[in-house]
Amino acid sequence: CKPSEIPTPPFCLGVLRDFKMAEDKPTKDSIPSMPTAFAVSAQPTGEYDLTATIAPYLDNHMMFPLLDFIEDNKMYDTASVQKARLDLLAPTNMVDYAMEIHANLHKGEKGYKVPEEMTKRRQEVLDQMAELKQSAARSIEILDDAELVEKLKSEDKFNTKVLEEEYQVGPAALEAYYAHAKFQFECGDYGAARGQLGAYLALTQAPASDRGFAALWGKFASEVLVENWEGALAELGAVKAAIEARADPALAQLAQRSWLLHWALFVAFAHPRGRDLVADLFFEERYLQALQTNCPWLLRYLTAAVVVNRRGQRG
Repeated sequence: CKPSEIPTPPFCLGVLRDFKMAEDKPTKDSIPSMPTAFAVSAQPTGEYDLTATIAPYLDNHMMFPLLDFIEDNKMYDTASVQKARLDLLAPTNMVDYAMEIHANLHKGEKGYKVPEEMTKRRQEVLDQMAELKQSAARSIEILDDAELVEKLKSEDKFNTKVLEEEYQVGPAALEAYYAHAKFQFECGDYGAARGQLGAYLALTQAPASDRGFAALWGKFASEVLVENWEGALAELGAVKAAIEARADPALAQLAQRSWLLHWALFVAFAHPRGRDLVADLFFEERYLQALQTNCPWLLRYLTAAVVVNRRGQRG
């Protein structure tokens, strides 16, 4: 696929919408504008950088660690990286962070003021946060109570029937809880999103449904962003299983496998067993086909993983 043809990942909160694989394609404006931001003043060290190439296959939030790495290694000038970061923040709820970066980019300018649209957007986020918190109040009260949840699990009562009958947490409350978790992720509170999405998935037990599938991708992203690599590895397997269990069209599954190959890179180079397990994934027939068809640039990472593994075995 060309960048303009890449469907948005199921939990891609960077464009603030739910997953509609069949008919909902991203516009060119929904693809992170990494190449434009970096083309201005790339340093020689960035000549072979693939960040702009893989950006369309990642959630916006997953780009921030990559930009931190780029900035730390001085692959591009700081202003270019900051502009790219600001572009990626635009569709998220991390308005305070965006305002801080905008101020840094314009510091020293006489009479500088935070753009009115940013101030307005910040208030909208606060209002939406209050609204979601209110609508999900009952489910948050019950499901965020770690002691109660552990008790229910130990008694084999952590299920939707018991929650609805004994705690007044029905389907509508669970959907409000999911919406709150999604919003938390979009605000950059990945730890809270991780916990709430985990509870939602444990209760609904439907990872192959559209909502469950989206929640799985969100849980995977959250584990990566809090750097819980055991959890990320587990979610990698869960997402893979869900992809294969769903009856999506062949092209949709090709796109999903392409996303998973890119998201798996975080696990590959952070988890102690990541390179072995991810190399196995890349060599599976369906995933190797996705790599060769959609993202041949990943061969560079696959080669690196294989070479490092062989060196480790010889050692």
